Amino acid sequence: RVQPSLRVCLLTSSRESQSLFYHPSARKSTMTIQGETPLALSEESGSNICGHATGPLPVTKDLNYCLTKLNRSTLLSDTHGKYITDDPASAEATSIDNTETASTDATEASSSNFTAAVAATTDEEGHESTAAEIINQRCWSSELAKRIGLSVVDFPTSDREADIAEAAMEEEMRKLSINDQERLLFELHGISTTVEDPERDLDVKLEQLEAELKRITDKPAYDRALKMNPDYVGSIKFLAMFLRAEEYVPQRAAKLITFHFEMKQQLFGDGPVLGRPVLLKDMDQHDLLCLGSGVVQVAPSKDAAGRTVLRFTQIFSYKTVENLARTYWYVVMNALMDSETQKRGFVFVYRNFGKRAANMETIRTFRPFQVAIPSSLAGSHVCFKEASMRPYGVGVKLFLFADVLRYQFKIHIGDPTEIDFTLQTYGIPTKDWTDHWHSDWLLMQQTREEEMGKLQGGCSSKNNSDHHEAGSDSVVVPRRFDVLFGKSKMAREHTGTMRCQFLVESHRDEYETASRRTKTTVANKIIGIIQASQGRFLKADAHGVWREVEEKVAREKISHFFRQLRCYDNRTEKHVKRGRLTDMTTTSQEKISRRMSH
Repeated sequence: RVQPSLRVCLLTSSRESQSLFYHPSARKSTMTIQGETPLALSEESGSNICGHATGPLPVTKDLNYCLTKLNRSTLLSDTHGKYITDDPASAEATSIDNTETASTDATEASSSNFTAAVAATTDEEGHESTAAEIINQRCWSSELAKRIGLSVVDFPTSDREADIAEAAMEEEMRKLSINDQERLLFELHGISTTVEDPERDLDVKLEQLEAELKRITDKPAYDRALKMNPDYVGSIKFLAMFLRAEEYVPQRAAKLITFHFEMKQQLFGDGPVLGRPVLLKDMDQHDLLCLGSGVVQVAPSKDAAGRTVLRFTQIFSYKTVENLARTYWYVVMNALMDSETQKRGFVFVYRNFGKRAANMETIRTFRPFQVAIPSSLAGSHVCFKEASMRPYGVGVKLFLFADVLRYQFKIHIGDPTEIDFTLQTYGIPTKDWTDHWHSDWLLMQQTREEEMGKLQGGCSSKNNSDHHEAGSDSVVVPRRFDVLFGKSKMAREHTGTMRCQFLVESHRDEYETASRRTKTTVANKIIGIIQASQGRFLKADAHGVWREVEEKVAREKISHFFRQLRCYDNRTEKHVKRGRLTDMTTTSQEKISRRMSH
């Protein structure tokens, strides 16, 4: 007997028959094995059950995961069966040619949420929808693992399996041309080789994107969000974010937009948040605890190429995977308010100095929500203290990444000091990675959201759209050569600020002997040098958000540095005459040299 709420998979052969009973909402499912042919069933604990086995056996609650746990080697020959479900729409059984096919299909979704996301995105004729296409193509890559004979339901568990996987991935990478390999290597080390300006045809691409969105008929979540708040969903800045993430290909950007809102609807519901940016007030208690733990955070400094560094720390501070997904969504979408982050992409740094890590089922549940965010990845660094974690890192590289992204994925093993030094060789600053920064960042976010709510008289969809538009020109993380206004230690000791002071000292004689008009020319020359290295002049607003100032204000800052230097020289001369100071031991050149060396 099978209850209507159960799903059943019948597998039969000339030698044995099995019945797998599964309840979607049960904490455990049970499996009954009949016959004498040895079968193996790997549980979550990793144990095997073979030989004469009858009666209920505890297995994972996901049906697809259960199916792939069967030892396929005993069921490859003359095995036929039917997959039956209680769903009326699919009551007619579909024949399975062999268990190899059934097991392969089952592995395409190893968690119940992941399976539901795919199943909910097929049309009446069974055609794959946009969301299903993205999930199948981007969230998980198991083709290479199948080809080299590794398990597709578990990460590699030994150094031998890790070596096999890495050898196969290296062989794939050798298929790239020498020019592509060099380009990817330069980008990984923060050296850009891009010559053309991809934004020159942005207006044309935006028009094509809007046309592609109209062609997609099945996009209920997007249509609902657009109806709620067209000023946000249909804004140029919002649409451009998806174009940049998809290398300015309108067709791909349109698919990602529809998928973005489907995943957002799953995470945050159908309320007003669907049509506006996510705010702290949209997150529950467990979300906020996860966010405050710092499991996902934006690093305080960008890398050598001006790319935002996203830190992911293995902290098991979340109650459910959805808590982690909402935390990741909030942090990354706020980082993407910076247009430069949209253009340059993220550098991902995962640090795990323990012996535990999220299992495959957790990662596969989380992955669709991660892929739904319009961000590009310029490099990934996975860092472990224990060498025993290497197979896990190789598994992440094997299953989560494909094609060129594997070439930009690096695994680092060593103590924290060694790893920090290694990351610095890739242009990633690590000296200022402290817990205080993340707390300050959260406080800045909270203050900004509260102030915007007060100024605009509430948090309606329209107001929050304005909040997003206003924040789109803000700078979440200053670049290395940005000049920061302010008297804080962070502003004074920022590399860009100290470099500007060094440039001022270098042009002091020219400035002091120049006329008033020529002084402006000297100031403009220094500004030009800073801008040539992608530096900007930034000032924090009342909400603590960095914003770029006008060129006139930048010139005033340069003049202020010259006046500061003149006053410092006058004070030094007085102290020398009075015998209080005989030597200047620390110059700006020495300070900037030490800072640049870090």
